[in-house]
Amino acid sequence: MEAFSNDIISKNVLKRLLQQDVIHTLEIDSNKDEQTTETYLFRRGHPADYFVLILQGKVEIKVGMEDFSFEEGPFSSFGTKSLTMPNSSNASRAGSQYIPDFSVKAISTVLYLKISRAVYRAAIRATQMESLGKHQGSDMFTKELTESDFHETTHLLSKTDGFTPSFQKRSLTSLHEGKGSSTNTYFETGF
Repeated sequence: MEAFSNDIISKNVLKRLLQQDVIHTLEIDSNKDEQTTETYLFRRGHPADYFVLILQGKVEIKVGMEDFSFEEGPFSSFGTKSLTMPNSSNASRAGSQYIPDFSVKAISTVLYLKISRAVYRAAIRATQMESLGKHQGSDMFTKELTESDFHETTHLLSKTDGFTPSFQKRSLTSLHEGKGSSTNTYFETGF
């Protein structure tokens, strides 16, 4: 997948990205017949600024005006285009949002990787810094996760139907190699 190639995100930075809170589980209660918004990873016509990779489980994809549907399983990905959309401080500006033309609904318990545009962009910046030799990429990735990036992400997510992000403080600790010291970076997440 080109969006995560070594030219765009280095192996060191990718390892650090995967240590973040990016792996999620969506439990499906097989006894319930009703469909809820919580079972959808993407909804047609609703803005999304994240990428999803299914690791385990099955999802149903509905596409087109006739709701053509099919099932996908592990290693299916959705929303890659949302990562490469231009950033905008005004989320309502035309062309600055990724609006999927498909819906993805979990039909079994799903384990998935979810990477927001803000986290992805921080990883790209960390890789660029690493390639310039100014910083070690994995430490730079932590520094690139700024509070403003997460506010931009959660601002868009809070506008989608049926989803209101719950915020919690998280601490990232990065150990400097060979120095034994650590730095803490605090940020709010809505994931």
